[in-house]
Amino acid sequence: MWNPLAWWRQRHAARYTAAQWRARIDALPILDYLSEAELEPLVALAETVLREKRLEGVDGLTVGDEVAQTTALLIALPLLNLGREGLAGWREVILYPAPFVVDHEEQDAVGVVHRIHEARSGESWLRGPLVLAWSDVAVSGGLDGYNVVIHEMAHKLDGLDGSLNGQPPLHRAMDPAAWAADWSAAYAELARQEAAHEEMLIDPYALESPAECFAVFSEYFFELPQALRDAFPEVYHHLVNFYVQDPAQRWDQLDRQIT
Repeated sequence: MWNPLAWWRQRHAARYTAAQWRARIDALPILDYLSEAELEPLVALAETVLREKRLEGVDGLTVGDEVAQTTALLIALPLLNLGREGLAGWREVILYPAPFVVDHEEQDAVGVVHRIHEARSGESWLRGPLVLAWSDVAVSGGLDGYNVVIHEMAHKLDGLDGSLNGQPPLHRAMDPAAWAADWSAAYAELARQEAAHEEMLIDPYALESPAECFAVFSEYFFELPQALRDAFPEVYHHLVNFYVQDPAQRWDQLDRQIT
């Protein structure tokens, strides 16, 4: 006979022990600044990811413990204070062993359609799966500004209102007009830096579109928060309000403890 209580317990049972999660956390420098009080809900959210999303390896990739835990922790990080609502609208994480080749069509400014054949490290389909290259997931979280999981999760959050336009659904206290103005100014500054061949903190891929701008800045927000705060303080402030996290402040506190 089916026992609903036993089914609930099995469904909500932790997949990994605290020691297993600790080992994986210690392998991710991006999590060094999180307090013990923050790590507990992070792990709980990562467990939710593993329960609610199907992680499928393709092209010979086996989704073992390292792959599953690392991917789940990096998915959970931007959602730490947003909660499981940030997981809405999709069910699957597809993991390739290395960058995967996609074919798609793009129309240029004069209306000519071009067939594009390119390798990608990640994709986030609106109402579809999260697609990642494990080789890039494995090097994410190293505090160098690159994080393919956070990049694609930013697209997922951006698309919660059904549109990938660089402005996710903002919290009630946030001002959409101020958001748009400050992001436009940051986008213009990036374009100026690239045109002037200046050294750039932000990957110029952010200039591909407003959606990519939001995703790339989200990577730097978590990977190099102090540098981003210094270079683009207005945008950093918006990201603090949106993600309900202040990574730069955490690193400031950690630096003071070390010194």
